[in-house]
Amino acid sequence: MEKKDIQSTKVTSPLPTREGLRKGLFPILGKVLYGKYPLVYLDNAATTQKPRQVVEAMTEEYYNVNANVHRGVHFLSQQATDLHEASRETVRRFLNARSTSEIVFTRGTTESINLVASCFGQAFMKEGDEVIISEMEHHSNIVSWQLLQARQGIRLRILPITDDGQLKMEEYEKLFNERTRIVSITHVSNVLGTINPIRDIIRIAHEHKVPVLIELPYKFEAGTPDYVASTGLAQALDFVTSIGFDAIQAHERDLTAYAMQRLMEVEDMKIYGPSIEDHDAVISFQVGNIHHLDMGTLLDRLGIAVRTGHHCAEPLMRRLGIEGTCRASFALYNTRHDIDALVDGIKRVKQMF
Repeated sequence: MEKKDIQSTKVTSPLPTREGLRKGLFPILGKVLYGKYPLVYLDNAATTQKPRQVVEAMTEEYYNVNANVHRGVHFLSQQATDLHEASRETVRRFLNARSTSEIVFTRGTTESINLVASCFGQAFMKEGDEVIISEMEHHSNIVSWQLLQARQGIRLRILPITDDGQLKMEEYEKLFNERTRIVSITHVSNVLGTINPIRDIIRIAHEHKVPVLIELPYKFEAGTPDYVASTGLAQALDFVTSIGFDAIQAHERDLTAYAMQRLMEVEDMKIYGPSIEDHDAVISFQVGNIHHLDMGTLLDRLGIAVRTGHHCAEPLMRRLGIEGTCRASFALYNTRHDIDALVDGIKRVKQMF
């Protein structure tokens, strides 16, 4: 990404201050690492910290409403069932689904994709049929279809990406033919932060009468996919709703723009992915010839938590011609102070090399 591509956004965020979040909602942010450095947590694309309300709701359930759901006539089982179905309604509202019967709870995104690939593949696909995925997919949206390929002889069609990490949409429609059975594509790249044009992806697929599976969605106001695979707790969605989804998104976009500006101050900085207009709150980077594991390890000694490696996206790494990156990802509790700490930390590490 060229420095000229970076644009800033000015957002007055209504979110609580870092101090308020640390003391009230996210006590873990008050940790001091190695007896010296306040925690700067920037690994949110892997695991986000849970607000106090979510942890308390889970504790309350285990202490007071712990029973099998849909499996008993006694009081606790009925109460647990009611709460379970209330959570399904929360997810339905968040995704704008038509009915709670469309909401299926699994143990995670990978299992959800496995479920669709297995059931859909067994029912509607045979040898020679095709699924369209993209070059930027997480392993969870690759391996499931590879397993189906090994079992039933289906074929994977790969939608390529540009050098700046965006889907080559001019190639997308060319991938469809009479053997295309499903499209399975991520909404946001967990490495590049690319926000894919989901409405266009869905529209074109539906014009060909092909269903679409979307991984990691935002709310859908138009262009409804046929399947959605996402991770989240209903209590967490209630928490997000209470703050305001748009406010959180604006806050994260502001942090991303600020981070991309500040990171480009570092000599020999390479950021992977598109410019800020098409970029979510995930930034993958390398600095000169410093190995990403060395960078991540040394940043940790300064109290800064980032992700390192191939991020479960090895085909994408091969496309980029690299082994891995450092990845900083932001959440509602991060602030510009965290970005400044990251940049200062990278500069300190760079001095060591």
